[in-house]
Amino acid sequence: MQFEKAEAADYSGILTLQANNQIKNLTAEEKSHGFLSVEFSKEQFIAMNNSTGIIVCKDKGIVCGYLCTSPPEFNKAFPLPAAMIALYPKINYKGKTLDSYHSITAGPWCIERSYHGKGIFVSMWNMLDKILSSDIDLIVTFISIQNTRSFYAAKKVGMEEVTTFKFGEDEFYILAAQRTKPSK
Repeated sequence: MQFEKAEAADYSGILTLQANNQIKNLTAEEKSHGFLSVEFSKEQFIAMNNSTGIIVCKDKGIVCGYLCTSPPEFNKAFPLPAAMIALYPKINYKGKTLDSYHSITAGPWCIERSYHGKGIFVSMWNMLDKILSSDIDLIVTFISIQNTRSFYAAKKVGMEEVTTFKFGEDEFYILAAQRTKPSK
């Protein structure tokens, strides 16, 4: 399997994985394997990749997983991540408010179900650390409290639960991981 920054040819695979894992398209049983809460267009994925990056996992040239990152400014255009970012001045993590860090948002991420349990998320996370700017000192994400698979994946790479927040009728975890030794 290959882990690398997304290229133009990868967007169709990313969009297919996204469509197949949107919460609105899944049965209750399928949701237990993880799901996506926000939907992005190809242009929005391109913008994320051009700003902070998207890592893809490819098996024989086919995208079987992706991990997106984006700066807070990008996320303010979307109601759900904007609601999380609006809370940053009130949320403390390791003695500082979230807005005092130079942070990015990790997510969405998605792995084709048949590839679950193969360490792909950890490998994508490790590749992400190699491409991120060295001035980024915090990675933040939000995960639906119903999405236990993604929650445990985030914990596996060292993200810590910081708090929860409500958006509409749904509740979300906010998790964060401080970058102490950027690889760049």
